[in-house]
Amino acid sequence: MAEEPEWHLDGTPILVDVSGKMDLMPTIFTLWKVPQMVPLVHVKHPAVTTYLVGGADLMLPG
Repeated sequence: MAEEPEWHLDGTPILVDVSGKMDLMPTIFTLWKVPQMVPLVHVKHPAVTTYLVGGADLMLPG
């Protein structure tokens, strides 16, 4: 049987190896408990927010 690609803390999955190459991704539970793991982006233009809520990707210069 193959090794399970999840890392657990007290029985709760916190990280998942999505590719089998140690590309670890946090689980939704982890992001809920530790939201500082992802950057917070403030959108200052209300017109852009409409597109983002509709599913468009946010692209930043640089």
